[in-house]
Amino acid sequence: MAGERVNVVRGGAVAVWQAVWACYAFVLLEWLFLVTQQGFMVSFPRTVWASTLACLPLVLLLPSLAVLPPLLGVEALLARLPEGSRARTLPVASAVPALVLTGLSFLLIDNFTYTLFGFGVVTVSKSLLFLYVLLLLVLFGTLVRKLARARQEVLASDGWRCRLAVAGGLVTLSLGVLALRLAGGREAPEQEAPLASATARRPNVLFIASDGLEARRMSAYGYERPNTPFLARFKERTLFFENAFSNAGRTTGSLTSMLTSRLPTSTRVIFPPHILSGEAAFQHLPGLLRRAGYETHQFTVRYYADGADLNLQGGFERAGGRELSTDVPSGPWRNLMEERYVAERMAERLSERVLYVLGLRPMVNYFKLVQLPTRIYGWDTDEDRIKGALAVAEKAQRPFFTHIHLMGTHCCAYRKSPEPVFARTPAATPEEQRENMLDDAILDADRLIERLLTGLEERGLLENTLVVISSDHNQGWMTLDRVPLMIHFPGGQRHGVVKENAQLLDVAPTVLEAVGLSVPGWMEGRSLLSAPRGPTEPILSTGEVDSMRTEANWERISRLRDPGPPLYGLSTLSAVVCDQWWTLQLKTGELQKGKVSGHTAPCAETSLPADPDIRRTLLTHLRERGFELADPR
Repeated sequence: MAGERVNVVRGGAVAVWQAVWACYAFVLLEWLFLVTQQGFMVSFPRTVWASTLACLPLVLLLPSLAVLPPLLGVEALLARLPEGSRARTLPVASAVPALVLTGLSFLLIDNFTYTLFGFGVVTVSKSLLFLYVLLLLVLFGTLVRKLARARQEVLASDGWRCRLAVAGGLVTLSLGVLALRLAGGREAPEQEAPLASATARRPNVLFIASDGLEARRMSAYGYERPNTPFLARFKERTLFFENAFSNAGRTTGSLTSMLTSRLPTSTRVIFPPHILSGEAAFQHLPGLLRRAGYETHQFTVRYYADGADLNLQGGFERAGGRELSTDVPSGPWRNLMEERYVAERMAERLSERVLYVLGLRPMVNYFKLVQLPTRIYGWDTDEDRIKGALAVAEKAQRPFFTHIHLMGTHCCAYRKSPEPVFARTPAATPEEQRENMLDDAILDADRLIERLLTGLEERGLLENTLVVISSDHNQGWMTLDRVPLMIHFPGGQRHGVVKENAQLLDVAPTVLEAVGLSVPGWMEGRSLLSAPRGPTEPILSTGEVDSMRTEANWERISRLRDPGPPLYGLSTLSAVVCDQWWTLQLKTGELQKGKVSGHTAPCAETSLPADPDIRRTLLTHLRERGFELADPR
C-alpha cells in the first residue's frame, strides 16, 4: 500500500512537470511569433515583453493544475481494476498537457503549411475542413500516448525529482516577476475615479463617420452633384463647421485621436500595428462616458478601427458584435493590463481557427472587409451597422454612446450601389466611372445616415441625442482638405454656421461639456463651445506613413513597415493655419505648402506664420514627444 502511494505521488509530480512544460512551451512559441512579426507588441515597452513571457504561462498553468488532482484520482481508481483490464492503464492525467500541446502544434502546423506551401486553415475549401478536425484528434491522441510513455520512462529512471525542481523553479521565477509588476501598481488617477451615475436627463451620444469623405465632395458643403441631400437639409439643425480638419491621415490614428482627444504623436497610435499602451489605454471618451453610466457600443471594423483591438481599456461594452470586458482594476493589478491584452490575442489566434474548423464561426480577412464590405458575421456591412445601432438605441436602458464608422466611401474600390444614380450608365472612361461610383457611395452613406436619424426621431430619441457627423480623413489618406463636421445638440440648443477652423481633436471635450461632465487634463483638445480656436492657431496632423501590404494571420493587410522608433512609421507631419497648409517631410526635411481647397474663411497673408516658424513648431512638437530626427536644413 505504501509503495502504491509513493508511485501515485511520483506520477503526480511528473504530471505536474508535463503540465508546466506544456504551458511554458505554448507561451514561449506564441510570444516569439508576436515579437518577431513586428505586431502590436511594438507599442509595449520591453519590460512588458519580459513580464508577458514570464507571467502568461501562469494563466494556462492555474486551470491545468486545478484539474490535475481529480484526473490523477481517476487514474488511481482505474489502477485498482483487475489485471488485464484495458481501462486500468488509461493515461487520463496526460490529457491536460496534451490538450495544451495540441493547440500549440495546430498553430505551428498551420504556420508551416501556409509559409511553405501557401495554404492554411482559412484558405482550404470548407468541404475539406474535416481533415483539420481529424488532425486535431490525431494530434491529441498521439500526444496523450507519448506523454504517458514519457511519464513511465521518467518514473523508471527516477528523474522525477529533477523535473519537479525545474518546474518549481520556472513557476517561482514567474511569481517573482509577477510580484515585481504588482509592486509598481498605483491607484487610478483622480480623473479616472468613478463619475456620477447617468440620469434620464443626460443625453445620448452618437458618433457617425463615413470613411475618407471630403467636405468639398459633399453637396451639403457646396459640391455640384446632389449626393448628400439629407445632410444638406439636416445641417440646418446642427452646429455646422465649414472648415474642419482631421488630425491623422489614417483611420487608426484619426479614430484614436478623436476618441482620446490626444494627437497621434502623443499616443504613438498612427497606423497598425500601433495600439494604446500604459495610462493612455485608460484615457478616452468611451471610458469616461461608461463610468458616467452610459451604455457604450461600437460598430466599426476590426484591426483598423476597433476599440478593443486598439486597447481602449474599459471603453466599449460591445464592439463588432461581441461582448467585451470593461473591468478596469485599480492599484497593483492595473499594471497587468498589457499582459491581459497579449493573453487575449494569443487565445484569439487559437480559438478563431479551432472554431472555424469546427464550423462554429467564420474566419475573417479584415483587409477584404475594408476594401469590399461583405456580410460574414452579420454586422460587417454599413447596412448592418445602422440596423445594429437602431436596435441598441431601442433597447437601451440607460443613456447610450454609440460609435459608427461606415466603410462604403473607403478609397478606392467602391461597390456598386443598390440604388445607383450617378453610375447608372457606364461612363466614357474608367476614371469617370470611378468618380460616379464614389458619388453613389457618398449618396448611399447619406441614405444610411438618414435612415438612422429618422429612425431615432420616429422613436422619440433624436431630440435627446447629441449627434456628431464626421469623417476620418481625406480621400487618398491625407489631412490637407476639409472633412465634414456637424454636431446636432439635444433640443436644438445650438445651431448655425462656424467658419473658424476646427479639428476632430476637439470633439471629445465638446461632448463632455455638452453632457455636463468635466474635461480631464490629459485631453489635448478643447471644447468648441467654450474655447473656440483662433484663426491663426495651427492644427497639427500626421499625414503619410511608410506602410506596406503584408500577410499576417493569413490575411493580406496594410501595416507600417517600421512601426518603432525613431519615427514610428510616420513620413510627414502637417499644420493648417487658416486656409494655408504646410507639410514637413521627416526624412528629407523638405517643407511644402499650399492652399486648402474650398476654404470659406481665408486670412490675409500678413497674418500667417512664416515658413521657418512652422518648421520650428513641427520639429519641436515631434522632439518633445520622443521622435528622433534631425533637421537636415
